[in-house]
Amino acid sequence: MVDGLPKYKQEIMDLSLKDNNAFNAQYGFNDSTLLMRAGKVWDDASARDFQEQQPEQFAAAKLLEKYNFDSYSLGMDNLEPDGSTPEGVINGKVKDLWNKTIPKLILSEIDAEFDNTYNDFIGQMDKVGAEKAEKVMYQRHLEDMKKKGVQ
Repeated sequence: MVDGLPKYKQEIMDLSLKDNNAFNAQYGFNDSTLLMRAGKVWDDASARDFQEQQPEQFAAAKLLEKYNFDSYSLGMDNLEPDGSTPEGVINGKVKDLWNKTIPKLILSEIDAEFDNTYNDFIGQMDKVGAEKAEKVMYQRHLEDMKKKGVQ
């Protein structure tokens, strides 16, 4: 911790910048979003490290920020339906189901247990009407891509 924010050891940060594949193979920190860390502390720490380790890229990102530049340009912004809509309620239920399923998947001792847990999740997702939320998300995806001129 530095100034109340988490910080990688310098040799780990150097490895991540020099050879990201080796970094992910050895530490696996940034290799998956399954249990992605989120929150202000992690965002602040990430921004600090980005500024320290890659100042030119940080400066460019800051310049683009004022134009509301989206560095994730594949039409994946604002996909989720509004929480007050029927589809938003369904989406919330699916997220809740997924959050309850993740630990069971991780703790599965054999493949069959994993497969059963996952298939149960898919069945429950279908029961709550996930297809309706998916349709709204797909429409929002198409609209976002059109706004960005990707289509």
